[in-house]
Amino acid sequence: MHLFKASAAGYGSSGAAFRGGALVACGVPALALGGSYLGFGALVRQSGLEVWAGLASTLTAWALPGQVILVEMSALGASLALVALAVALSAARLMPLTMTLVPWLRAPGVPRWRYFLAAHWIAVTGWAVTSQVAPRLPPEERLPFFTGFTLLIWGVSLACTAV
Repeated sequence: MHLFKASAAGYGSSGAAFRGGALVACGVPALALGGSYLGFGALVRQSGLEVWAGLASTLTAWALPGQVILVEMSALGASLALVALAVALSAARLMPLTMTLVPWLRAPGVPRWRYFLAAHWIAVTGWAVTSQVAPRLPPEERLPFFTGFTLLIWGVSLACTAV
């Protein structure tokens, strides 16, 4: 069976798809992001910033290249406008991922705000895994799978930033 356990018929329910996404995230994705965010937390501390600043960054931005830019430029004393521009340019790389993944996540009857919320969590890891799994899932299970996957790795990223 394929690494991602979804069969051609899917998981059978939205709740099972959510749990399936979280289960897929428990392996290499959580380990890789956890290790990366341990390093980010160390960078935050070494830069003289408080842990809450690192957590706020991971909570609101959750894009490691932009977060590193934010911390490094802040530590160098760059102006807020320059830091914001650099972070925005870094984040622009996620727009094509969002534009290709969100149409796969759509299902009839799902409120639009859920897609806006899900777009916040689109990063390379979630995009890559969901792009592989979504075509095999019924439309109503795609967003729950993605949400379960990304919430787990986002939580791991927050915890490892704090550590």
